Amino acid sequence: MTRAVEGNHMTDSPTPFRLALINVQNGGLRHPGGLDQVLPEVFATVEAAPSLIVVNEARDWAKDGSRLGLRAARVLSDRFGPRYQIRIGHLRRAPVPPAILWDPDQLALLRWDTPETTPDNANVWNRGVFQTSWWEDPLTILAMHWHPWDRDERMQAARIASGLLGPLHRAILAGDCNCSPSGDRRLWPVTDFTQMPEHQCHHKGWQPDGPTGPWVPHTAPLDHLIGAWDPTTRTRVGGTGWSTALEAVWEKLGRPNEPFPATVNDNVDPGGGMTIDHILLSPVLAKTVIPEETLVHRPQGPMVTDHRLVTTALR
Repeated sequence: MTRAVEGNHMTDSPTPFRLALINVQNGGLRHPGGLDQVLPEVFATVEAAPSLIVVNEARDWAKDGSRLGLRAARVLSDRFGPRYQIRIGHLRRAPVPPAILWDPDQLALLRWDTPETTPDNANVWNRGVFQTSWWEDPLTILAMHWHPWDRDERMQAARIASGLLGPLHRAILAGDCNCSPSGDRRLWPVTDFTQMPEHQCHHKGWQPDGPTGPWVPHTAPLDHLIGAWDPTTRTRVGGTGWSTALEAVWEKLGRPNEPFPATVNDNVDPGGGMTIDHILLSPVLAKTVIPEETLVHRPQGPMVTDHRLVTTALR
């Protein structure tokens, strides 16, 4: 691996650390074109090769000797150039685990936690620790996929993440949170819950005024990590020090009025999608986010998955 570090800081290397996050619906298995069509379509708007890619819903990618996972790595290698390596994780509640792919010329895997390596500690599953070309101290990545229906379980996952990763200097929490944070509703898209079946409102919403009150997004899990939005001061209060890449860029750009895009594609959720797929950065990393490379990518052609690609870069 080519080193590019000075002390504990990233050098002025022209190549930033690039991270991509995508929820590939059912692992691409139900699309007629399979991964050979799904992945190139998802990454069609990306020019520079990601250093690391977090995938949600890697359904069956680990079966038959990781045949589909290795196929995904080859497709992405053909698309971008690096000979990506892959590790497929574990999700206890459903056969749709996360996966992590990385460029071995830029990152070296030091640790990967799964039920096989750490059977007595499910809290650390899907955690990867990497030596990188940018920093002397390791980079920790936790690939997450919070529960789509149970807000209490999402809250528990957020508390576990803050305890597990909170002390770390360089850490990234990335995946489908299945919830949005609180914030200025002129900026964060909100589902129109009146257009949603009653049972589905319970998945990502709640009724703070009781069962006769209106449905609103349940934001507590992400607010636990990044802080709750104070509409008076227009700042976040509380939290455990994390920042979303999207909001870190918003701050860097002087808080523009342009809304954040939903990370769920159009015509998927009744009432409209929200921004639920997030790249969360520890404080030292949030300071290095590159605005022009932090994007939610709208599909250019036919929709091949229900979520949108999220990318960011750090320098």
